[in-house]
Amino acid sequence: DSRRQYIALPHVREVSDELGRTLHRKFSCAGLVLETYRYAEIDLVNTDDEAFPRVSKDDLRGCYPVDQSQVMSGAGLDPSQTEWPVLLPAYLFHSLDRPDEEIRAEPYLPQKGDWFFPRVTV
Repeated sequence: DSRRQYIALPHVREVSDELGRTLHRKFSCAGLVLETYRYAEIDLVNTDDEAFPRVSKDDLRGCYPVDQSQVMSGAGLDPSQTEWPVLLPAYLFHSLDRPDEEIRAEPYLPQKGDWFFPRVTV
């Protein structure tokens, strides 16, 4: 089942065996792209900041089956919550829509409403 290989939150998770050896990693779609850039030492999006926006259930509805709690749990999204700090694909586009020097100098910190590209006022 391909859903066993997918994770929405966090955007990447290592899966280890009982001895602690890494077997593989699970990624979200945007997470795979972000981590590939990070491997090349280009950090596109700041995912560690406490200001990282939380995305509402309604806004995630177009991306995830938010009404199926088992699927949500499997993707790392607690179904009892109504908002999550999910890395969305549009954040990568906003990051890359900056001058090259800025992209390499500092990661982009998404703002509320950045889940659309181009940006839409909310």
